[in-house]
Amino acid sequence: MGNVTSISHSINVSVLVSSSITLSCTVRYVYEPRPAVTWCKQQRESCIPVETGEKHSVLWRQSDPNTGVCSLTFFNVSLSDSGEYLCEVHLRKPCRGHTIFSRTLQLYVTRTDRDALVTALDIGRVIFFITATVAIILLTALKLTECQQSEMEKEAEDALADSGRLDREDCV
Repeated sequence: MGNVTSISHSINVSVLVSSSITLSCTVRYVYEPRPAVTWCKQQRESCIPVETGEKHSVLWRQSDPNTGVCSLTFFNVSLSDSGEYLCEVHLRKPCRGHTIFSRTLQLYVTRTDRDALVTALDIGRVIFFITATVAIILLTALKLTECQQSEMEKEAEDALADSGRLDREDCV
């Protein structure tokens, strides 16, 4: 294993959407300088490096002369953060160029009941909007039908009245 004597870490972690979590990888090493440690997310056959920024931060903390902890912190966790993460230890002297990977650390991100409630409320709003729209369309159609029926009745009455006048004229 070169100058790294051990890598330890948690195996499975579950977290709720919108919270923060820190994954840690403890590295014990023999030779100086300390190894470079990074994090990556497993995607099929490759491991994509985790970019630091607003969403993630990576921090190295020296716990004793030959042991350190590399932490990956997620801020405002989202469902897309679910996946398999690996701690990569990049060896320097005397085994320069070698990389040792930790075992896979599985991150499970789940929705909270509140998220499900918000989703249900959103769906409820959409259903209400659709129902209200259909009701307005039906009421408008009903009103138009009533108006058309009233017009037709008036035309029928006018026609009857006209034919009654014609009949009376024939009689005179």
